[in-house]
Amino acid sequence: MRLTHDEVLPYGWPAAPRTARCHLRVFEGSGQLPVVIIGQLEDSEGPSVVNAIEFIAGIVRARFFEDGREFMVFDYWPKGATVGLPDDPEHYTLVELQATGPRFHDPSWPQRWTREEMEELVGQELPSYIEGRYKAL
Repeated sequence: MRLTHDEVLPYGWPAAPRTARCHLRVFEGSGQLPVVIIGQLEDSEGPSVVNAIEFIAGIVRARFFEDGREFMVFDYWPKGATVGLPDDPEHYTLVELQATGPRFHDPSWPQRWTREEMEELVGQELPSYIEGRYKAL
């Protein structure tokens, strides 16, 4: 797979659509389901990635997958980023979403993946971000 997008994506709630920012990476490969990795930036204000994952997935679909292709979504967590668990290791969590028309709903996070597992999936090394330095600015 190759990295096709690596950017800071503004998002939010429908009433305040650009109040937060996340780190967005999109990987695509011929004949493979695209992989989208969404990371909660430490300096982002507004709703968390976890609380707004349906809205973020909708933005991703509208911007990158208007053709209707399905894609895998992962939530990225740097080491120590899990609230209340400072020793929690770096990980990626698969996000499963239901879709009705253009909208996503009913998210679930059924499975954690290690960086090594993600690197195998996308076929390349992924950077490891350090707590306190995973910021947009």
